[in-house]
Amino acid sequence: MIQIRRAKLNESSEILELYRTIINTTNDDFNPKWNENYPDLEFIENSILKEELYVYKTDEKIISSVVVNNDFGKRYDNAKWIVNAEPNEIVVIHAFAIDPSCRGKGISREIFNIIKENS
Repeated sequence: MIQIRRAKLNESSEILELYRTIINTTNDDFNPKWNENYPDLEFIENSILKEELYVYKTDEKIISSVVVNNDFGKRYDNAKWIVNAEPNEIVVIHAFAIDPSCRGKGISREIFNIIKENS
């Protein structure tokens, strides 16, 4: 069973490396619009300090990272939500990452289910 936990500040560089790996191995089929400027170390550290960044670690390696909060920002103002909820009742997932070598194993689905169950 997969367990995710809040990231620790001393894991910031390893988390950044995960994002860089994804950026460097992404092809045209999947483009999260990340680059060398985002997500950056400042974003990661701020998310950790706000207790919003979660990781899944196996074999002492972080293979997934995700920011979970209720900050839906201006980009979502015109979205047509199917649920009528207050902003503090909405959970938004940002910067979800999974190590390319772990794709297709159902790990992402399990992580999303954990987030859904705990929100």
